[in-house]
Amino acid sequence: MIKVLIVDDSAFMRNALSKMLSSDPEIAIIGTARDGVEAVEKVSQLKPDIVTMDVEMPRMDGISALKVIMEKSAVPVIMVSSLTTDGARVTLDALDAGAVAFIPKDLSNLSVNIVNIREILIHKVKSLSRVAMRRIRESKRPPTAEKLLQAPSTSLTRTTNERRIGIVSIGTSTGGPKALQEIIPQIPNDFPVPIVIAQHMPPNFTGPFAERLNSLSRVTVKEAEEGDFLRPGIVVIAPGMGHMRVM
Repeated sequence: MIKVLIVDDSAFMRNALSKMLSSDPEIAIIGTARDGVEAVEKVSQLKPDIVTMDVEMPRMDGISALKVIMEKSAVPVIMVSSLTTDGARVTLDALDAGAVAFIPKDLSNLSVNIVNIREILIHKVKSLSRVAMRRIRESKRPPTAEKLLQAPSTSLTRTTNERRIGIVSIGTSTGGPKALQEIIPQIPNDFPVPIVIAQHMPPNFTGPFAERLNSLSRVTVKEAEEGDFLRPGIVVIAPGMGHMRVM
């Protein structure tokens, strides 16, 4: 069984998330918390496998609680964030602080839209439960990023059979934002081909995420727009909930 702790100041959200997750026979809700203070205490007491964490809460907000949890007893945390531009920026701050994934909630019509996140929530919980805890505690760079740094730029333009590589494409979902924030900033500014990224995110999230990556990286990162030209040293991220076609 995957043991889950739910943290949210809304009784409705705690009940709804509990019902959705417990509907899967592989998931057990071992407790709930109303704010960050309770969350820190219950993570220490109950030893959950996964925590879902609201952002805005009394006494201690979600990001503050996340930082304490990561320092004292690291556990995979899924942030539950509002589906707004401000919510996107706060969510990215949470990813920087150690969260491994997020679930967007539409506060404008919560009672209807909360049902729509059941499948994706269960998928994320199951996916993250398989992640080794050492990957949360480690701060080492991913091997793929180290290989990019060690390889001379000329060798990056060709495969072993000397066929030219014209573009690099990356597709990511659960855990992707955190992985991309580790890998993309390590790519040199003279990277010889353009990079396109499809990250599973809501529409309001990909723009701020591209801005965040751009501020951290030596290459230029932007949200893709109709008519963009792909050039070496440029990374474009497909708009959330849409498609990107390269011609």
